Amino acid sequence: SFRPFTRDTRMRSFLVLWLLWLSNCSSSSVFLIEEDDETLAFPIQKGSVEDLQKDILNVLGVDYHPSREDGSKIDDASMKYMEELYSAIEKIDEKTGETLFSKDTEKAEVVEAINPTGRMLLEGSLWKVEFTSSSISTEGYLMGASLHFVPSEELKKKLTKVDFLVDIEGQLSLFSEWNPMTGVHDHPINITSLLLTWRNSFISPKIYLNILTEDGLPPSPSDWSIFIVGSFASVPRVFKESPSTRRAKRSMDDSPSRSSPRPNPFKAKGGRRAACRKHGLYVDFKDLNWGDFVVSPLGFQAYFCSGACSFPLSSTMNATNHAIVQTLAHLLDRRKTSESKCAPLNLQPLAVLFKVESDTKIIRLKRYEDMIVHDCGCQ
Repeated sequence: SFRPFTRDTRMRSFLVLWLLWLSNCSSSSVFLIEEDDETLAFPIQKGSVEDLQKDILNVLGVDYHPSREDGSKIDDASMKYMEELYSAIEKIDEKTGETLFSKDTEKAEVVEAINPTGRMLLEGSLWKVEFTSSSISTEGYLMGASLHFVPSEELKKKLTKVDFLVDIEGQLSLFSEWNPMTGVHDHPINITSLLLTWRNSFISPKIYLNILTEDGLPPSPSDWSIFIVGSFASVPRVFKESPSTRRAKRSMDDSPSRSSPRPNPFKAKGGRRAACRKHGLYVDFKDLNWGDFVVSPLGFQAYFCSGACSFPLSSTMNATNHAIVQTLAHLLDRRKTSESKCAPLNLQPLAVLFKVESDTKIIRLKRYEDMIVHDCGCQ
């Protein structure tokens, strides 16, 4: 299955991080908490948004800060392909509860659509398509790569043949062809070994296309699209705690009794702490100024666990046997052990489709494990 790396600690660190921000910030809202059919907006300070963005980018494994104004245009055909792949990944089989994946990406952890940085008509019907060397990911294991040629409907009517060539020691060599008469164009071209060669030699990839039409005229660049799709297995990344997160933790430790202008929704009436359960926590990428950076989803319901694990532990608390024993031990001697803690029992993955740095013209689909709390319990 399509399983990117992640560790259980990453999701827990991420949720703790969000909760810290909920407790310490004020001004423009980013986080929405659903509680008792009521939406509570927790604001964050204007000057703290950038720090929060860095923390989330770290969790997503993104090493750069996305620009709000991206001048580069992503090809519509590659974007459509990746959006359809994202939709396929998000579809759940009602019978098995498993996600449905396309066969060519079922074992991949990261899928990227790599668009060319330039196209040039050399002579006659011969085109040169260029990609930048930086557009080919050097992280992770390359599992497969395919070349996609997408002609417009008008061009399809007059196409007779397309030859795909590559420069080998100064000579153009044919490695595949697109033939409307035989239906070869119905499938992408496997270029795994070719992409691996480019990747290992740090060569700027170039592909040559000989596009032949019935009228003998070269088609307009707007009449066809071409892009590479690469599937990768990721290398694990370690979540790094930022200075902003450490400051938030210290702030909570230094002022545990700090009052809040908003009543705490996680306390039951009468001041007693509510029992352990799952709470709604919605993260809106648009509020982080990432509306042009993250293609899908627009936001997601992460949820988090909060509440007391006090005696007696009811069935709704989903307590483990160890939690029950620990709670009883705490009742006998509070100095020797603490109460069991409210924490996620099961976590679900989240697929994110986003644009990589603008000069590379890459669209990346990555699936992150353990990003959404499914249920909570005392542990």
